[in-house]
Amino acid sequence: MNILWGVIGILVILGIALLFSVNRRAIKLRTVLIALAIQIFFAFTVLKWETGR
Repeated sequence: MNILWGVIGILVILGIALLFSVNRRAIKLRTVLIALAIQIFFAFTVLKWETGR
């Protein structure tokens, strides 16, 4: 359930950013997804691996 709350939170923040964007066509989905993947990787590294702790 915690993972679901996290995903919903990410989607809400992205939705708010999209709503307040002046030029929505300038948002590149690939860049957003790559940045999200990097963030998930860092979170996994810090929370699950001994090296990150």
